Order: sequence, then structure tokens, then C-alpha cells
Amino acid sequence: MSISSKPIVVIFVFYCLVLPLTTFALQCYTGSYTQCMLVDSSKIDNVCGTTDPTNCRCARYKFTCTSDDTGCTQREQDQQTAKWAYIVTSHVMCNEMRQMPSMYQQLKCCNTNKCNRPQSKKVKCINIFDGVDEQQRK
Repeated sequence: MSISSKPIVVIFVFYCLVLPLTTFALQCYTGSYTQCMLVDSSKIDNVCGTTDPTNCRCARYKFTCTSDDTGCTQREQDQQTAKWAYIVTSHVMCNEMRQMPSMYQQLKCCNTNKCNRPQSKKVKCINIFDGVDEQQRK
């Protein structure tokens, strides 16, 4: 084996043997308005609606309460209150949500840990696997 072929062998071994053994886990916030949970996609089966964890996305968006919205109180529905939502979903669903900007306002879809973190300090989040999420405040 020549010196020039060693990098190719290393890359081949990594992509064919090491990478498939790697667990693709994505930590996303889920919930709305003032409360949320930090979930780990690798610990919940089919959490993002697909069996391929690399297709998972974190998302956050603002929505307006409507009369049929079960995530809002009657008062919020009457006043058409705007609230934030935090979800774990698929790449495909994020693309579909982008097609409805009036429903999913200020949509952010991302695929890095905690990337859909609530921006308001008023939102209290817990990590359902490790307790209180101290990182949220950083």
C-alpha cells in the first residue's frame, strides 16, 4: 500500500465502519409559551415522525390562538393571543411549515442541540432525562 492511499483507507473505514455505529441524537425543546422540556431524540422512538434520526429537526415558531386551538385557553382564543411553540419534527415537515408563514410565524428549523431554545428568560424548561436545564440560561 502506498503512502498516498492511506488517507483513502482511513476515510473508507470511518464512513463504512465507524459512522454507522454512531447514534445521531438531537436535543430539542418541546412545549409552548412559558413551559417546555428538553428532549433527546435518541431516547424516544420515532419522536420526529421518521425512523431515520438524521432527518430530525428542532423548530420554534410563533402562532396565533384560534377558536379551535386546544393549546390555548378560552381567553387566549378570544383575544387571539400570540404564543411560541417548540417542537421536534422532521426535515420534511419543516419544509411544509415554511410554506405556511401566516400559521408558523418566525419559524426556525435547525439540527443542532438546543438550537430552538426559547429566547425569553420567562420560559421555564426542564430536561426530562437529567432534571433542570441549566444550559438554557447561558
